[in-house]
Amino acid sequence: MEAVILAAGRGVRFGSLTDKKPKPLIDICNKPLIHWALESLSYAGIEKAYIVAGYKDTMIEDTLTDTPIPVEFIYNEKWEKGNLTSLASANSKVTGSFILMMSDHLFDPNIIKDIKEVQQRKSCILAVQKKYQQDTDDTKVLVKNGKPIANGKKIIGNYVDCGLFKCTQDIFKYVNKSLLKHQYELRDAMNRCAHKGDMEILDIGNRLFVDVDNTNDLHSYYVINYEDEVWKQ
Repeated sequence: MEAVILAAGRGVRFGSLTDKKPKPLIDICNKPLIHWALESLSYAGIEKAYIVAGYKDTMIEDTLTDTPIPVEFIYNEKWEKGNLTSLASANSKVTGSFILMMSDHLFDPNIIKDIKEVQQRKSCILAVQKKYQQDTDDTKVLVKNGKPIANGKKIIGNYVDCGLFKCTQDIFKYVNKSLLKHQYELRDAMNRCAHKGDMEILDIGNRLFVDVDNTNDLHSYYVINYEDEVWKQ
């Protein structure tokens, strides 16, 4: 199985920290943030990853010369429009089901192993986690009777979207339809998929998931100690 990692954004919420280097190369436990995504994919038995880059793409490619799994870089010239354009740019590359993840999330790698092994019945499986006090920037998921029915930042949900998916090729029909409607964020296509009843969830429970979204996140305990808390257990 292959994976797609979305790594094209500038990371404006990191301020001057991303003026000289892109967010995926921010240091976490002496390794670039995106390296941990690749480590997690390797642990789960993923055979290859497509890294979709945009902002300072050559810096990412030049830095990732020694990776735990084979990678291929895709340059998304439309990256500034939104991350859905990055997924669209991988359409011609992936075959069959694939793992979709972000470059700025830290996981317990067993979550990726679990979502890979789930028998898929819909176009998309979304990893979710209950978060009782949600932030305005969280992408929320409304789940009723075990089924996701809406996904977005402005909805009132009972779970948060962990930014980890297992998708079939059918996900691109929602991607393309959203782009035709001038909707350029990944959550737009995923909300369309959920509304059609073509999405299922994997509840990760209390396992580690951290969205490294701004400079404050870099000072949180589980980011500072990610390697010791997850990889050295």
